[in-house]
Amino acid sequence: MASRPRVLVIDDGELSRIRGFLDGFGIDLRHLRGNVIHEDLDGSFDLVIASVKQTLTFEGSVDFATLPGKPVWIAVHAQDFLPLRVRLQRMGVHYLVQSSVGSEALRLLLVHSLYQGPERRDGMRLPVGMPVACRSEMGNGFSADLLDLTRGSCRLLADCELELGSGVRIDLPARLAGGEKLELSGEVSRVEPHPGTPRTRVTITFRELAVESTELLEAILQGKIIGTVVTRLGEDLSEETASTTISASEREQPSSEPEPEPAAEAPPEYPHKRSNLRTLYSRQVTALLGGSQLVILGRDLSIAGMRAEQVPELAVGTELELAIYGGSGAEPVLVKAVVARDDGELGTIFHFTEMPEWERPRLEAIVNAGSEIQSLSGDAVGDRVVVTRVRERVTSLSRRR
Repeated sequence: MASRPRVLVIDDGELSRIRGFLDGFGIDLRHLRGNVIHEDLDGSFDLVIASVKQTLTFEGSVDFATLPGKPVWIAVHAQDFLPLRVRLQRMGVHYLVQSSVGSEALRLLLVHSLYQGPERRDGMRLPVGMPVACRSEMGNGFSADLLDLTRGSCRLLADCELELGSGVRIDLPARLAGGEKLELSGEVSRVEPHPGTPRTRVTITFRELAVESTELLEAILQGKIIGTVVTRLGEDLSEETASTTISASEREQPSSEPEPEPAAEAPPEYPHKRSNLRTLYSRQVTALLGGSQLVILGRDLSIAGMRAEQVPELAVGTELELAIYGGSGAEPVLVKAVVARDDGELGTIFHFTEMPEWERPRLEAIVNAGSEIQSLSGDAVGDRVVVTRVRERVTSLSRRR
């Protein structure tokens, strides 16, 4: 290459491991930390790596596909769910990566992302970096690390010797396959030493797979399965995709609310009385506060807002996003909210300020599935609630499922 690749990293310090990893790539690295604005993206970059929190600050203001140099954009997260993937894909993010990604999977992703050839994005092997159980055609079991996947092959990092043309069966871990059993079988098509280690890098070319296995493999490669360490946010990821995890009972729940009216220019004051159905919940939820965890209890929920046990860490006026979980392992409903009031022992009140229209029926289903309660003070209170991002006025909070 005529010049060194230019890489931009945007974070609040949490991507220090990734920045250190980039030092060995011979790149021109720029690091932005804290409050980053659109103008900070000026200049042509080959790769941008940002925390999810920082990435979402550009939502609605930056089209990543139009940035100079058309960089590959990687967002790094601590907790993953399908609605988040849909939003990032709409913004133009190419890959979503777990913050705990292993060194080998990270190296493979960076090498591909910095590649300047014509198949820079579309021809990639999806880095995986997970241990898998394997069995040779002679019936001998062995362990290996699954380095990457494509539709027709995969690569393993193994401790044992495998012969060209020999058969291998690979059992993918359930968390990679969305809780399903996925067995991939093929034959060894390439064997090479892995640089700097005594291990062997083995390429397995798949034999004809069952229809179900082919569909599941395709879903993994297209970013539709939660659990992948590195996720490619494909073009066919959509709001319909995000809704496929709603349970049948939730889908069958009728809507009790009229169609939402157009949003006002400014959020209204949190009302003292409302006719919205309110349901009672008292489940523990987990939140991430910087590098620590916070557990709170929801109290009750309506289509317009919720109440939780008092959360002193959140100041009144804090704008945030809530991921509200229903039953049957469904993906959370994402709504934007504001801390409307702190009622002390009566709890913290959240007012929903913005909700994607496809999320409203899902939230209604969660509300309808609960036990109706009478208003104590005219405010909504909530289901299992997880704060995934806070646009802060005072303090930063993100919650995970």
